[in-house]
Amino acid sequence: MAEQLERITLATVSSTDEGLWIVELGYLPPSINEAYPSSGNKRFPSKALKDFKTNAKYDISKQLSKTKSPEKNHPYGIVIQLFMPDIINKGWPNKAANRYKHVDVSNRVKFVEDAMAEVLDLDDEHNFIVVATKSFGPQERTTIILWRCDIRTMDLTELQPTMI
Repeated sequence: MAEQLERITLATVSSTDEGLWIVELGYLPPSINEAYPSSGNKRFPSKALKDFKTNAKYDISKQLSKTKSPEKNHPYGIVIQLFMPDIINKGWPNKAANRYKHVDVSNRVKFVEDAMAEVLDLDDEHNFIVVATKSFGPQERTTIILWRCDIRTMDLTELQPTMI
């Protein structure tokens, strides 16, 4: 158990080939509301956003320091998985109207993409597939999977609901 907690908090990388990069962060990116609070009519970057950017770039750099960088001018896919222990409202169904807590995954994606782009020197214009998920986990953490993909085989219209 201690090994698992250390793995989550210290972050690890496992890259099985030159076209796959996997990063784990022991924290979540901020939501857009946490990242840009308002003061009057002005929005400004928060300490939470600045801390995330600093920590994420450091952790990504550390984890990917021994891997080959992705090549530019090729399409990539990225999966951003957010794990959190408290995604179900404790008062549901009696006191809470909704079963799941309001955690908007999609408004956290850009911060992760930007951190990866800065570290890898690979702008997110190369991300042809972007998938974001939220899941139950014993601790907050973010898993990022980047892979080189082939745009000739990216027609997702043929997928059946049971395949997803």
